[in-house]
Amino acid sequence: MRFFTINPGPPTITRFTPTSGPVGTTVTINGTNLAPGSFGSTVFFNGTQAAPYPRTPSPTEVNAVVPVGATTGLITLTNPNGAAVSAIPFTVTASPPPFFEDFETGTKTGYAPASVQLQSGGWTFGEALIGTTANADKFNGAKSARLRGGGYIEMDSDKPNGAGVVTVSAASYATESGASFVPEISTDGGVTYTSLLGTSSPPTLTSTLTQYSFTANRTGNVRLRFSSTNTAPATNPRINLDDIGITDYRLGSGTQAGQVMPQLQAYPNPARQQVQLSGTGTSPTQVSLADLLGREVMPSLLLPASQLLSLPAALPAGTYLLRVRNAKGQRTLRIVKE
Repeated sequence: MRFFTINPGPPTITRFTPTSGPVGTTVTINGTNLAPGSFGSTVFFNGTQAAPYPRTPSPTEVNAVVPVGATTGLITLTNPNGAAVSAIPFTVTASPPPFFEDFETGTKTGYAPASVQLQSGGWTFGEALIGTTANADKFNGAKSARLRGGGYIEMDSDKPNGAGVVTVSAASYATESGASFVPEISTDGGVTYTSLLGTSSPPTLTSTLTQYSFTANRTGNVRLRFSSTNTAPATNPRINLDDIGITDYRLGSGTQAGQVMPQLQAYPNPARQQVQLSGTGTSPTQVSLADLLGREVMPSLLLPASQLLSLPAALPAGTYLLRVRNAKGQRTLRIVKE
């Protein structure tokens, strides 16, 4: 009796999601014959090999993490049966700043003042809500803040490590026009605020969501507030705000904290059991975890040479602050545990 081994055909890539993202993004690749039998597949992003992903692959789906050094280009998958190349490129985008808020996790459907819990922490909305109306609200994703007359959004807690550059994307709501926004910063826990406009006028908004940048250069604990220039309560025109970012800033040898471990990445994010770090350098590195209120949930420990951090098994799902310290300085990243 003779036995024959039937090998499946070469792999094919039919689609992948998402189609863009920064280093550390988890990409799901669908197709055929992607992971035959007990053999795995190797994935490359424009020629740069992807980091291993702990999820078990299948013949029709594999996952890969965009590696450090990857650039925009085609995805290639290889296994013992051959190779497959994606029909369209994956676009590698810039990593978000240490503090980033896109309103995607929040819900607020009315204009009455209230605090909303978001991925970056609590924000107070006054004469403002989280808009989700397609072709009227302008957003990157599915949600953004919508402010009407007298409206503002304000951080409920401080961000540590200062503020170097503040970025925010803004647009006029629907077809309305004539309103803009004022970005403000507080270094005393929200008691007083100072405009980041300096002597400049508020930007002129259009119906297209556009990113604006403001230099803050404040050390220590900071929080932001954004207010509509339409000061007549509960009136139109309205505006949308989205994708608020803050880079770190610290005095000392004339450097910004954002320059400390500039290549630092943690992925996958969201994570389940483990987080892979990269960009810490060669010196011994200590890591710890805290919740969004700053309470320690994992004591400081020495990161192993593999830079693979195992999350505490009893750690509940949620957003945490990953503090990374070594001879170069300290960086704080936000990670989400699923």
